[in-house]
Amino acid sequence: MEVQQLSLDRIETLPQHITEAILCLMPFRDAVSTSILSKDWRYNWAKIPKLVFDTEDMFDWMAITDQVSKPVLDEEDLEWEDSFYVGPRTNHYKRTVYNAINDILFLHEGQINDFTLILHIDNISVEIDQTMNYLSRNNHTTLKKFKLDLGDHHNLYRLPLSIFSFHRLTDLYLKVCDLDFEPIFTGFGCLTSLHLENVRATTTTLLRLLSKSPSLKSFTLIKTEFHIGDDRFLNRDEYSLTDLFECLPVIEHFCVSMSVIGVVFCCCVVPHKLPPSLVHVKHLTLDEVFFPQCIPFALLMIKCSPNLEKLKLQVTIYRKYSYFQSETDDVTYSDISLEHLKELEIEDFANMKSELDFVKFILTKSPMLKKVSICLHPEVDMLEEVMTLRILLHSPRASPMVKIIVECPPKKYKGRTHITDPL
Repeated sequence: MEVQQLSLDRIETLPQHITEAILCLMPFRDAVSTSILSKDWRYNWAKIPKLVFDTEDMFDWMAITDQVSKPVLDEEDLEWEDSFYVGPRTNHYKRTVYNAINDILFLHEGQINDFTLILHIDNISVEIDQTMNYLSRNNHTTLKKFKLDLGDHHNLYRLPLSIFSFHRLTDLYLKVCDLDFEPIFTGFGCLTSLHLENVRATTTTLLRLLSKSPSLKSFTLIKTEFHIGDDRFLNRDEYSLTDLFECLPVIEHFCVSMSVIGVVFCCCVVPHKLPPSLVHVKHLTLDEVFFPQCIPFALLMIKCSPNLEKLKLQVTIYRKYSYFQSETDDVTYSDISLEHLKELEIEDFANMKSELDFVKFILTKSPMLKKVSICLHPEVDMLEEVMTLRILLHSPRASPMVKIIVECPPKKYKGRTHITDPL
């Protein structure tokens, strides 16, 4: 009994900043559950500067707080597809979720530095507007990290102008949002990380946003096929890659869809050179890469990134749009030297000749390469998998320490993985 009392006293006497640090490292539902530890801890969770609302586990902490009763949902209220939870369709569910969020915000004390809202619910623009108004009124000078993820819905949420009042933001993540207006704001001088996914905007708005964020080191610009070819997304206003990279003078982590680069900024023509700002790029991710059509631009990006440490390609085998005019397999850059590249990762590798040639090229040009990770496309059979591994195993390598990993998607082949040890 004395041991229990001693432990309880230690918990109750922790400094407030230590308590907040502990609670911020816990999942939000677990942080709320600490209210049962003691009377003094009952509302400690209401003072933490980090709030995360996610519809996938919201009912857990709603039950803990007893602020909202957990609704009983019939089977027809839920959509399930291949054991993947899509979410309830009822208005009752939407009201319950947002009542819980409002209750949490009402009980919260102090400033909010980190706010995450992950909602896979349709038609909630009004409710999100209320949350945005709350943040802009009470935390516009303290909020540093903001994430708004609306899943894979086709209804884009139009961001209010109040988003630009968060002048101290360091991390901004937007998914399924509409930025299709010309904001007048002084800029995000502290912003270092920007993630835009399924975001609709004109190129003018995008470049203005980037130019007003001079400290940006990590930038992601990706989208789904739903938006490809839609002139409402990143309307083409005759901007070039030079205009884009001039807005990213210190970029280190860059992730972009080839459709954005090819259609919006290159007009489907591979440029001869890129701006010198790429010398800072350490991690490069290219999404929607179609082989061999995208090889010229991929090699150009690599050539202009001499300090590249990690390269990741997300391959697509579906050619629905023409990104670049050049479609030849005979594209070489003999003067490329990847002195700092340590890791190459390729997803949905289809075992095409152009893909294999690309990997072999990287192997011969990367003396510091430590890991090559290749995840095959589900349509690649076992025989092709073995042949791929054999070809890469006997390919020349500039690095004697490189480890090559070839694996299949776990759904089809239950995660067959082959690893070749370094030479």
